[in-house]
Amino acid sequence: AMFQSMPGSRALVLAGKITTASIVTIGAHTILRLLWNLASYQWKYFRSDYSQIPWVWEGFTGKAPSLWKAMPVLMKFSKSRGLQDFYSLIRDSKTLKFKPIVYTGPSIGFDPTVCISDSKYFSLILNDTEGFPKYKPLYNLYETLLGMGLVVSEGENHRRQRKIITPVFHFGSLQAAKTVLERNAKVFIEEELPKTGYLLTQGTFKSYTLDVIIDYAFSGSFDKKWMRAEWHTILRFFPLLNLLRIFVGDFVRYL
Repeated sequence: AMFQSMPGSRALVLAGKITTASIVTIGAHTILRLLWNLASYQWKYFRSDYSQIPWVWEGFTGKAPSLWKAMPVLMKFSKSRGLQDFYSLIRDSKTLKFKPIVYTGPSIGFDPTVCISDSKYFSLILNDTEGFPKYKPLYNLYETLLGMGLVVSEGENHRRQRKIITPVFHFGSLQAAKTVLERNAKVFIEEELPKTGYLLTQGTFKSYTLDVIIDYAFSGSFDKKWMRAEWHTILRFFPLLNLLRIFVGDFVRYL
């Protein structure tokens, strides 16, 4: 209404000023958030003394982009080998076993990250939900997609939902799922694995488990290939959403 009551030239000038002010505000906000995240990362790193944990690049003699060396987690999004390159860093080069514990630098959310493969650490983490809560920045994005369900919820809400689904994992229920597992395994071996030269990768196995979940949860009422493709399309945007969250905050959840 304000623009309609103005002459054309004045309306254009005002619109231009508003647009410029918006761009400057967003730019300043982005820079301030980035500086805050960097400072926050440094504070967390030194406060918790992560320097006592072996650095992921220790002993590495090959070449890698400087950005990867500063933020190894970005290797996961490489178009060439992605996760395989990242896994090669957290494995012992001689035994090819995963290192018990290794510091992997900042996450996309600029929080210090550690990769572990020792069962005693798993036990410590899984039995201390207060000391090791769900990672809020990531789970806030999952909440946008999944709602406040079992994956996202915590505390009493989480315990209540776990109790509700416990009967699904009783022996009798699992026996009933045997047919679903076998049917999907047959399709997986005969149709999906040949596409990868019978190479079982994390991606192919995730597709198989998703097919089983869809088939078991919805009694075969859904087109699994369509639903799987839709989930993959949605999840491809998660790294981008995470990056945007760093710069514009939780507002990205409503974009």
